[in-house]
Amino acid sequence: MITLTAVLLTKDLLLEEKLSECIARFGEIVLLDKIRDYNHALVQLNRILPDMLFIDMIQESYPKTTLVDFINKPPFIIGLVDKPEDCHQYLQMGFFDCIVLNDLTVDIFYKKMSKIIKLVSDLQSRSFVVPVSEDSPKYDTTKIPLPDEASMFVKSNHGVVKIKFKDILFIQNSITLLKIKMLNEDEIDHNDTLKHFLTLLPPAHFLRINHSTIVNLTCIEQWHRGKITIKGRTFTVSRVYTKALKEKLGLR
Repeated sequence: MITLTAVLLTKDLLLEEKLSECIARFGEIVLLDKIRDYNHALVQLNRILPDMLFIDMIQESYPKTTLVDFINKPPFIIGLVDKPEDCHQYLQMGFFDCIVLNDLTVDIFYKKMSKIIKLVSDLQSRSFVVPVSEDSPKYDTTKIPLPDEASMFVKSNHGVVKIKFKDILFIQNSITLLKIKMLNEDEIDHNDTLKHFLTLLPPAHFLRINHSTIVNLTCIEQWHRGKITIKGRTFTVSRVYTKALKEKLGLR
């Protein structure tokens, strides 16, 4: 069963209640957050990185098109609109679909979301297979990779640098600094705590596995006897984090 994560952006409490009910009844979407404060929406969305964003395009009190331009775009942006003729401009902007609020019913919501679930299912069946298992490297689990454009800025010894989440292999404590190991083998030193840095990463793709290490889950190659392998490096998984790792990887 595929489960997608979502965030709802609206100041309309009645709309929030109605859409939350539709999502709860659908069952294959987890609503991670309801954002009402548009001043903090950019930071929250870039931290959470949901699969779906439901965004109220009716409210006139915030620069919604500007916000969409600057966020790390979720794969599926759904515009909540007032009239059917409003849909075209948002589809041109890269929205996946629109929902006309006056026509919104559980049945219509189900049909639209079912198309997305089918699309994701078809994509996963063709690719994105990562061999990983606690007991055997032959166990396969599928996962959707991080969007190419999803990124963050970090302060290093060489100034402020932009790094893409998908290019991070792991982050480790090193006495007073964090060392961010990148896919190209570059290493970035960053003055922060592991606990705080974890809150800046998309939770669906990064996990702390012991007292000194955060790993990119999409980079795990094998999990065997309490140890995971990433690009030939082995890391011990603390018992405290074993259950969380199993859940993230879809292992029983």
